[in-house]
Amino acid sequence: MVRRQNDGSAVQIEHNGYVLRVIVVLSMLMPYSGGSEAGDVAANPPGLIAGQPVVNLELGIVTPGATLPGTKAPDFRLKDLQGKPLQLSDFRGKPVVLNFFASWCGPCLTELPLLQEAHLQAETQGFVVLGVGYQDSRGAIEILAQETNLTFPIVIDGDNSVGRAYRVIGPPYTFFIDAKGTVIDVIAGAMEQDVLERHLSQLVIGQDDAA
Repeated sequence: MVRRQNDGSAVQIEHNGYVLRVIVVLSMLMPYSGGSEAGDVAANPPGLIAGQPVVNLELGIVTPGATLPGTKAPDFRLKDLQGKPLQLSDFRGKPVVLNFFASWCGPCLTELPLLQEAHLQAETQGFVVLGVGYQDSRGAIEILAQETNLTFPIVIDGDNSVGRAYRVIGPPYTFFIDAKGTVIDVIAGAMEQDVLERHLSQLVIGQDDAA
């Protein structure tokens, strides 16, 4: 005589006084329905969206460097006023006038119109003016840019990580960087127009010589 008893997790079969327990794993008998959390992570690691490659959008210093003339400037990535990530090396191939400024800095307010004027000449002369909001809020920089009609690209150094890497002790602070990313000169404090023009000429002439 054979008696089968189902206890919900196993089938018990009794035959001639012997009891055999057959473990039935129900989940193994059920069709796969989408995978576990671990399986999902393995199939779609963090940072992948619809099979797209991982894009590192961390902000701050990307490649360390130095700030003395003749050294490679630290490469960095920060968000501009539109919230778009912008990287210094995006401008590789063109000289860059990198200016740290703030809305609360009086000398900056005197210097910014000169940089804006330089920016208007930049396209024809082949260089880039890039502003970095230093120890300031995005809102304050946005208002300043609107009120003073600044149209050159501006990024916000929210945690001052880039300012520290560039050893900026206070705005304004300007770095003249050649097309290969090498620091050519550094100016601490506000520049008069003749000083800015002289450094721009050296930057552009250096670009022409390199070409």
